[in-house]
Amino acid sequence: METMLSERGKKLIVIQKYKFRKHRETALGVFYRCTVRTCSASISVDKTEEVLLQVNGQHNHPSIENLQVKKLQNAIKRKVTEDISLRPSKIINMGINEAPNVLNMFHISLKRKT
Repeated sequence: METMLSERGKKLIVIQKYKFRKHRETALGVFYRCTVRTCSASISVDKTEEVLLQVNGQHNHPSIENLQVKKLQNAIKRKVTEDISLRPSKIINMGINEAPNVLNMFHISLKRKT
């Protein structure tokens, strides 16, 4: 079980290449739902959000194959909004250099020319 931030800065839990968003908190723990709106899969974790307690339902869609790319994109977006003194192209290049094994040549060629 790993965590990442959504594009809007909310905490997501990733299990087996599926993303879950926080749904509600109760005395029993915290409930997360799949980020795909039409999917009924959900999980429950303890209050510390570190121990998986239960998995409910099945996913009705394929898993996310490019999850590492999404994580890199979100990290770059956060950095661009936090550090306004650097040009966005410089931040993008720094992000690509920090994680060269995440991107292949196809992804790099799609990067906008600056």
